[in-house]
Amino acid sequence: KQEEMKAKQEEYAQNSEQINALTNELAAVSDDLETVKARMEERGNSMTDTSPLIKIKSALTQLRSEAKQMEVRIGIVNHTLVSKRMKGDLAKRAAASVPRNKHINNHDAYISDDDDLADY
Repeated sequence: KQEEMKAKQEEYAQNSEQINALTNELAAVSDDLETVKARMEERGNSMTDTSPLIKIKSALTQLRSEAKQMEVRIGIVNHTLVSKRMKGDLAKRAAASVPRNKHINNHDAYISDDDDLADY
């Protein structure tokens, strides 16, 4: 009976070691499973989560609006520039059309001086 008891105790010890090893392996596999489940859930949520898409659409709308505003500003600046150039050209033309000797209006004064010289 002693030998049977000893054999059973050894068998029990071996089985306990196997159970502990298998329990540890089960715990490791369970941890891996939880990690994979968490990743899959995160991927599933990110696939069904439309907030990034909404943010992108909002950003595109804002960019389009800003582009339109910039086009209007460019048009205003272009109009102002053309207007100032035209005013400058008109001023140059007006200055060019004025005679250079505008201050000499009375030609009779010079003619009368010439008459005085004719006496000599």
